[in-house]
Amino acid sequence: MKRFVFKLGALLELRKQHEENIKLLLAEKNREIIAATGDLNRYYEELKELQSSEKTRRAGQEPVQLLRYSVAYRYKLKSDILRTGRWVQDLQAEASGIQKKLLDATKARRALEIIRDRQFDVWKKEYRRKEQNFIDDVAQQKYIASH
Repeated sequence: MKRFVFKLGALLELRKQHEENIKLLLAEKNREIIAATGDLNRYYEELKELQSSEKTRRAGQEPVQLLRYSVAYRYKLKSDILRTGRWVQDLQAEASGIQKKLLDATKARRALEIIRDRQFDVWKKEYRRKEQNFIDDVAQQKYIASH
């Protein structure tokens, strides 16, 4: 009997490749999220350092211009924190969309794999039936030849 051939094998390979491409896209998006989160954490650290240094500096007399610069820098850090926070949220929303696409691609691939497995089970059953018929024929011929 000829070996098992899944006629939709090429489609299954295309779906596997599509799923891999989506996984790579999701990994890239996650890398961007990690980088943006790192930037956000860096801005928070800079703000903390600025606030602690300002507490010690304001204890003494300092020129008004330095105070103006520190306030402007603090506002800049806060706006950077807000901008980066929105960017992280946007990236997470995009990653969520990509995860949905990945789920759909996985379902499509898995559906073809289930079809392949069922067809293989049918082929295997038929193969075993033919093999058993062949063995029965050989045994019957041997029995007839011996009697």
